[in-house]
Amino acid sequence: MFPRLLFPADLPTWALLLDLALEAVIVIQSGARLTRLADRLAEEYRLGRARVGMLLLANVPSPPPVRMGQIDLAIGNIFSIKMFDAFVLPVCKVASLICGHPLRMAGLAFHPDPNLLAGLLPIVLTVLAIGGLTAGPRGRILGVGLDSMAIAFFYLAGMTLLPAGA
Repeated sequence: MFPRLLFPADLPTWALLLDLALEAVIVIQSGARLTRLADRLAEEYRLGRARVGMLLLANVPSPPPVRMGQIDLAIGNIFSIKMFDAFVLPVCKVASLICGHPLRMAGLAFHPDPNLLAGLLPIVLTVLAIGGLTAGPRGRILGVGLDSMAIAFFYLAGMTLLPAGA
């Protein structure tokens, strides 16, 4: 009942587009504020910007569709975010070179930059998610699929590997 009050079926297209534009402005402004707050939290508690970004900011877009029971929308949202991030990454690379902070490994020794690890972890998780979605349920432990367990393991391992001060 509540979604019908918020999204009546008889709205004209222009009203839907206007509402979408207004909601986008709200989301962009909220996202900018959320980013500043997360940055302050990372500095104040020395948690690391990459870790706070992956813990807090990356998880913001997914819960609303799940709460509304629109699982397909949530899955599409997750994969579209990955596509957009893949588009933005070269822009970040160019900006980092201009600012003098290259996004790369530190020297010849394998000391991964937090941004590199933060970039590789979603790729691994996306591959696991796509594999789980295409292969279907292969096995369960305590009612949880093996693919879901692998995703949770790699997520927690990646978050643990991120340096605290980064």
